[in-house]
Amino acid sequence: MMALLYILGGLICLVIWPAFYVFRYHKETDHALKCNAMLFSPSVLLLSSYLLWFGQQQNVPSIACGMVQGYHTYMSSGNANKRKSFERVEILFDRVKYARHLRLDETIVKANVGTRICFEFYDLKLNTHLQDSTLIRWIE
Repeated sequence: MMALLYILGGLICLVIWPAFYVFRYHKETDHALKCNAMLFSPSVLLLSSYLLWFGQQQNVPSIACGMVQGYHTYMSSGNANKRKSFERVEILFDRVKYARHLRLDETIVKANVGTRICFEFYDLKLNTHLQDSTLIRWIE
């Protein structure tokens, strides 16, 4: 939500603020450099603060244990020629009454279905900038 507010504010400063200035208050005697600096400096400051703020996000790993319920293969959306398959593991977490689907990395060896195992993963609830919850590795 915060990213959307930054982008919206940047677009308002980049498009609406200059248009409002040009149509309402523009005088022919103004200096071009001063005018451009006054118009575009708010949007540059806002968009650069957005890049600094959201460019430094770190992935926070989580550790949990659960029962492997099964594996499912899916196709990515988009152009039919560029679609790739990916795999998710369905895990019933300990002390929870529902199963979660975690995206598998291609390098991870599959665990047997029905076994209880501990694992490390990137949780989508803690890492909102990610697209999926992703399994990092199995913990022996």
